[in-house]
Amino acid sequence: MQTKTFYRLVALVVVVIVAGGVAFFVADDEPTPKRRFEASTKTDEGLAAAEADDGRQGAINRRGEWVVMPAFKEIKIERPSSQCLVLVLDDDWWTFRGPSGNAPASKLFTNVSPFAASGLALAEDSDGYGLINARGHWLSKQRFSDVDAAAFVETGLTPACQEEKCGFLDQDGAWFVAPSPSFRLILPFAANGLAAAQIWDGRWGFINDRGELVIAPAFLNVRSFAPDGWARAQAETGQWGFIDASGEWVVAPKFWRLEDFRCH
Repeated sequence: MQTKTFYRLVALVVVVIVAGGVAFFVADDEPTPKRRFEASTKTDEGLAAAEADDGRQGAINRRGEWVVMPAFKEIKIERPSSQCLVLVLDDDWWTFRGPSGNAPASKLFTNVSPFAASGLALAEDSDGYGLINARGHWLSKQRFSDVDAAAFVETGLTPACQEEKCGFLDQDGAWFVAPSPSFRLILPFAANGLAAAQIWDGRWGFINDRGELVIAPAFLNVRSFAPDGWARAQAETGQWGFIDASGEWVVAPKFWRLEDFRCH
């Protein structure tokens, strides 16, 4: 049986996926009967995700005893607050069970991101994406589209669109770049502080951290700037080349397929 790799997130919560669905609950310290498992991942807080012989997952303590019985498709461990929580996916809905672990699910999410350092996570329901705290409560009634969960956790900022306006949200749910009606879609900021932005005629350019266009929207398509300072861009011909941070071609657009440079 191939074991799964569990990764450490910003905080420490137990996330359980059952039959295609998810819910949060706090792991109980009461030991449960032992059961043989395939693999586990240690955490600083004494909980480890583990997989049993039948491929189901749960969580164990440092004595190798099941704290969360292995009855789930997948489990992840975080700690967005002072307690370990469990997020359970069930029937394609994620539900947050509250600090006791046994409370009826009061919130339903179709998707939940890892928690950021601020203790907030991006969550999706039928109305779009919003921000929830470590107890699964919405930060506000605001909903967004076109967010980027990885950028939210790793850089502290996520693109977000609302009512045909796009800007950037920070990890506290405040607008870092105010939503602008000029942009149809924006991508996360690159290391050079520029973000790809699409205007309403479909063209792409780049904005700075004040939301100002610094590279004119003159491209059919673009990719975010790579760490080497170049970005792939598609010219009117449909061919690809590389531009620099000034928007000038450094490699002429004469290729029908192009990837970022590697091994340098």
